[in-house]
Amino acid sequence: MKERNETQKSEEVLVPLETLSINEANLVGGKNINLAILTQNGLPVPKGFAVKSTVHDEYIKTGRIAPSLVDHIIMIKEALGGQIAIRSSANIEDNMSLSMSGVFSTFYVRNGFSHLEIEAAVKGIYDQSHSPEVVSYLTQHGISINEIKMGLVIQELIEPNQAGVLYTRVNRSEDEFLLQYTDGFGDRMVNGETLGSSLIFDIQTGQIKSSANFESIPISQETLLALVNCGKQIRGIYGFPQDVEFAIRDAEVFVLQTRPMTSEVRDIELKETASQTLKKTKEQIQKIIDSEKALLGTPYCILTDSNFSELMPQPKEMDIGVFAYIFSGRNGIPGGIQIGRENMGYSMAGESTGYMFYIGGRPYTSEAMSSANFYIGFPDSSEEYYQGLVTEYVTKMQANPELAQYAGMSVYLQDPTQKDLEVRFGEKAVEYYQIYLDFKERMSRYADVFKHEYLDKKLPISLEFINIQKEVELSELSNPEIVYYIINIFEHLRTESCVDFVTSARLGFYYSQKMKNDLLRFMDGDTKKAEEAFARLSQGLSGSMTTDVNIELTNAESDEEALKMASNLVGHYSLGEMLEIRHPRYSTSRQGLVNYVQGIRESNYAESFEKQKAYREAFEKELLDQVPPEERIEFIHTMKSAQTYMALRETVKYFFGKEYALARNGLELLEERLELPKGSIYSLYPDELYELVENPQSYLHIIKSRQQAFENYAHLRMPHVIRDIDIENISLNTEEGYEFSELEGTFLAEGDTFDGVVLNIDEFETQEELLQKFSELSQQNQGKIVLCATQMNLSHDPFIMKAKGLILENAGIVSHGAQRARELGRGAIGGIQTRYLKTGQKINFDPSNRKIKKLDK
Repeated sequence: MKERNETQKSEEVLVPLETLSINEANLVGGKNINLAILTQNGLPVPKGFAVKSTVHDEYIKTGRIAPSLVDHIIMIKEALGGQIAIRSSANIEDNMSLSMSGVFSTFYVRNGFSHLEIEAAVKGIYDQSHSPEVVSYLTQHGISINEIKMGLVIQELIEPNQAGVLYTRVNRSEDEFLLQYTDGFGDRMVNGETLGSSLIFDIQTGQIKSSANFESIPISQETLLALVNCGKQIRGIYGFPQDVEFAIRDAEVFVLQTRPMTSEVRDIELKETASQTLKKTKEQIQKIIDSEKALLGTPYCILTDSNFSELMPQPKEMDIGVFAYIFSGRNGIPGGIQIGRENMGYSMAGESTGYMFYIGGRPYTSEAMSSANFYIGFPDSSEEYYQGLVTEYVTKMQANPELAQYAGMSVYLQDPTQKDLEVRFGEKAVEYYQIYLDFKERMSRYADVFKHEYLDKKLPISLEFINIQKEVELSELSNPEIVYYIINIFEHLRTESCVDFVTSARLGFYYSQKMKNDLLRFMDGDTKKAEEAFARLSQGLSGSMTTDVNIELTNAESDEEALKMASNLVGHYSLGEMLEIRHPRYSTSRQGLVNYVQGIRESNYAESFEKQKAYREAFEKELLDQVPPEERIEFIHTMKSAQTYMALRETVKYFFGKEYALARNGLELLEERLELPKGSIYSLYPDELYELVENPQSYLHIIKSRQQAFENYAHLRMPHVIRDIDIENISLNTEEGYEFSELEGTFLAEGDTFDGVVLNIDEFETQEELLQKFSELSQQNQGKIVLCATQMNLSHDPFIMKAKGLILENAGIVSHGAQRARELGRGAIGGIQTRYLKTGQKINFDPSNRKIKKLDK
């Protein structure tokens, strides 16, 4: 009889939300009444039941929950799909005077939960109502604990893609809604587990006005409008601003609760701080690492900024987006790297598509994904390759991260002996070594013919394409046609010009590595001697268009004639980094062009080059006398191939730079036509351009958010190599100054040891400022200038010629900057963080020992 009465009692205290009356507020609590009102007005509220506060009263007296109540909750759970949320609904919360937001916990009850676990969830909320924290909270608001009447909400559990809160009035405006949300359940944002995202929506324009972290957790325009419409409807029902909790599942909006906004939300400016950018960057890295390990099955993920950071030291979205489009691939579409490598017989190159990431304002590549570009046919499957050789590679880099900088020149097994393969593959070694020999022969054939194929066939076709694009009157095109013009150039770069560059670079790197290995053998394993010999063999190289142009300018009959030539020859050069497309070109700066020409002619570039060339040729003869006769023919082929293609890649780069300049013209005009803030188009990606011309206003908040993040990136201390164990050590730059007595870097080019003065290029915004300071310091220090920068580009050639030594932070021995240093005969050291070096500092520069010493206090 007692059991029957308990069952009856449980049925009476459970009431469907849609049947509740506002008069029952004291019996079921504010949350239940609000949900009932929303349900009855057609809002998308998950189905559920209210548990009356009499159950709470009985529990406080007896400490018991009727078993039959739990039985009914289980029945409701099954009826609502097997998962429910149990939430508080007190008579004193969610009202005009007190919201009590976040005071009480929500319990998620899923399939498999026992009777005892559900009972514990109910008790948990009831116990919270009399906890010391709640008593203290209520006392501060003049409310006695005895006034609490605690109902419960038993509701279908929505497993959300996103969840958060919508405020229906902010910044003293009825037209602005504030949305704060995260992926998954909203409590992850409340407890600080994730940053979440925020946006202010203007209901008059129907556009997002500003946002923070929106791209990490985007919401579609359709879903956003549905949510905003819910907010407008709810505010209309109550007649005053509301704080609305919501969930989104598969683009469908659900309202979880609403409460009055008990305080004004004003002066909201969504601006991401440097600390938030740091946290977001760490989360991004962790996701990349976890995803890669799951995808490839490798034990480690190694991310490095070597090579690409030389080309793009401080890229914005358009810079890195263009590079991904034309080189590294994106969204499953191969770039020039994948196309070029597959043409050369690297059959897995397509698997590397998208192996570059924009992290902390820098371009990082995954070494494991990049290794797909080096697969030449063994072992038999990609799975074996990743589990075997790639695991070997990343394990070495995990132990010694310095190996990750130019891993293709130090770690990857590219020039194996049969013994190397026997150690790794046992009885398969003979078969695999034959595959390697076939590959080696194929590379040799490529090296013998590609230069002529490029110069005789491919380059004329590319020049014809460039001339056709030059003739296009951009001012006569519509905005969509301008976008097509830009994308057409990117497509030509992706499928033609960049493929030629990749082919040249791969041949150059392949034979450079082979030459380094040979030199190491010839010199009995003496690494220092081998590196110095490699540097000597790489200087004064003929066949580089960049060098040829500078020689032409030097040999011009007059400065005026040289300036006329320069407009056509170097007008497409960037005033910044060439592959950061946002930078102006020399064609837009007459003074910049004048400075370039004067620098080249005053330094007598042609004479200096010929001297380096003669020095190299003499060293070649001396070296060849030491090479065993039986190896001499093959070594000469290796050496000449390395020299030919390290120079040719500069030629290919010279010409595709012209295409970059043309595409930039289109971007600049498009930005002007759309009346976007100056420079803002470079905070977008190429694939966003078509949508941009359709609705420019929809991108303003994204541009603003990205620009803020770009400012914050300067405050991050990002390592050149990132392993999973490095994530927690990534931090903000806090040092105001760094005192050093001696710094050691890596060898790039041989040169004189001397006492000189630092000139840090990164400290100057314009070439005019740099030139003025250069002249001043040169006069004061007899020309003994040590030029340093994160990376150097073609526009720095005049300064390199006048400097006596170079320090390049992001450079390996085969980098563009190192190559230029050797061609121009300047000692160079790499790998030293140039932010420690300030213009005017006196140092001892010692390239032979890779060291600098501070001389002044």
